Amino acid sequence: MVKYFKHSRIRPLKLLFVILISQLSSPLFAGEKEAVSPFHDYYLIGTGFVFLILCFFIAILIRKNKRLKSSNQNYIDQQRIVQDEKERLEEKLRNQEIETREIELKARIINQSHNPIIIANTDGILEWVNKGFELLYGYTLKEFIEEVGNNIHSLSTNPSAISEGVEHKKSVTYPSYWKNKNGKKVWLQVEFTPLLDQHGNIKKFIFIETDVSLYKVTESEILQQRQEVDHQLTITEMQLDQMHTKYKSFTDSINYARRIQSAILPSTDTLDRLLDDYFVLYKPRDVVSGDFYWISEIDGKKIIAVADCTGHGVPGAFMSILGISFLTEIVTQGKNLKASEILNDLRTMVLESLSQSLDAEEAKDGIDMALCIIDTRTMRLQFAGANNPLYLVRERKIKEIKGDRMPIGTHPNSTHSFTNHEIEICPGDLMYMFTDGYVDQFGWRDGKKFKFQALRRLILDVYDIPIQGQKIIMDNTIKNWMGNQEQIDDILVMGFKI
Repeated sequence: MVKYFKHSRIRPLKLLFVILISQLSSPLFAGEKEAVSPFHDYYLIGTGFVFLILCFFIAILIRKNKRLKSSNQNYIDQQRIVQDEKERLEEKLRNQEIETREIELKARIINQSHNPIIIANTDGILEWVNKGFELLYGYTLKEFIEEVGNNIHSLSTNPSAISEGVEHKKSVTYPSYWKNKNGKKVWLQVEFTPLLDQHGNIKKFIFIETDVSLYKVTESEILQQRQEVDHQLTITEMQLDQMHTKYKSFTDSINYARRIQSAILPSTDTLDRLLDDYFVLYKPRDVVSGDFYWISEIDGKKIIAVADCTGHGVPGAFMSILGISFLTEIVTQGKNLKASEILNDLRTMVLESLSQSLDAEEAKDGIDMALCIIDTRTMRLQFAGANNPLYLVRERKIKEIKGDRMPIGTHPNSTHSFTNHEIEICPGDLMYMFTDGYVDQFGWRDGKKFKFQALRRLILDVYDIPIQGQKIIMDNTIKNWMGNQEQIDDILVMGFKI
């Protein structure tokens, strides 16, 4: 019923009136034989009057309820407005506290600055100076105002710069000078900044001065210095011309050395003739390289070597040429070939050529090498290594054949023979020989080396795809690993299939 009244003011009264009339008038329409009470009219009048009063009170209650709801909503709205205003004031208070702390911090920094800092009002009246001002000029603010003046517009030697900053409301830098307490002229570079309020109006002027007296020289001194600079420039240009000539000669020599080194490395035709399926990833760090690869065939046996000479660039290139020459000489002597004996003979020739000893400075010179001899008639492979291993991949597994932990050169164990490993091979076996440049390369993400474990995972990922595709993947992998890092050493990886 209340819900019904809520949506209508007139209909409840009409409904009650109809019910009253229907109830009171029922005797009037009764049969003629029904008796009528003599108080029937008074009863009707009294009941109707009471009912009207009841309706009147109901209407009043409905109206009061509506007013109460309206007042309650107004109260809620006012409370919401008050709460919003409270939150806004609290936020403003927090911002003011932060701004106050920042101002206090800046004030401490400004006061501790060695550069003079001046704050003036919009009329140019000096209001505050820091300790740097007092140290440079010898005046306190009070003394300065009494001795010199208190208006920056009249004291400035460059008022047009200040006017420009005020007009455009931006910082300007200009030269100026003042005299200190002893009468000495101080040359300055002044940065003038108009400080704006939140509405963009200028409220203060800030001047930050830098003493440039040491850089202020007379015109004769400038001319003398310029003449001296011109003279030095002429000498420098002559030296640059000489350096350019020497650099061109050196570059030409290096490029010629690269052509010589390329000529003594096995040609593509030689590799294609001796190996059925192979790749060579060869990336010198400099124009010439200390890494080299070598291949030969004697009595139907293929001899393959991958080597890393001490150093890179020109020193490494000289060692590589020496190593290739010695290998060629050793295998063409026609004696019974054995991988370990080739490394032994090569070590002897290197030591004799360089006259190395453990106490000599050249003791660090040497060659790391992986060398194998493949006999396809007996399907056997010999391997000997000086610090470098051989990886054999068969049926998704890598077998590492380790070399001896000594170089081809001076070493405490240089009187010991290199180990000769003999293994059986099968068609489809994949062999990988490499220098340490690939695994030692630093990555751009974490600065760590690539390492042997990552190389083995990479080989297992690519060994079953065409061998030239392996070269592309290995090249792209090391490039991505390197990123913007410099290549630290020569890189050489050689793979071939039996």
